[in-house]
Amino acid sequence: QAAFGSDETTWRLASPQQLVGAGAVKRPWLLVHTREDELVDTEQSRRFKQALEKQAIPVRWQSPERGSHFSVIGELATPRSALAQQLLAFLRS
Repeated sequence: QAAFGSDETTWRLASPQQLVGAGAVKRPWLLVHTREDELVDTEQSRRFKQALEKQAIPVRWQSPERGSHFSVIGELATPRSALAQQLLAFLRS
């Protein structure tokens, strides 16, 4: 609720999964989700992964053991971090 308020309709509209159903997504995705994510539950990310796979859109799943939603973003911005290196490898593939 902190990110999009209490209206669940807004939550659904903000979800990238809506793009898959509309056919707007074609390129590969790298999904990064930690067990400690306080904004997006793991099941939502798994459903998104399954929706991508159902449309034959390549998807790679990374699940770091620790980290909040925003600490993962910070780690991605740290060039020498393992997660940033995985992102670079994904972008180069």
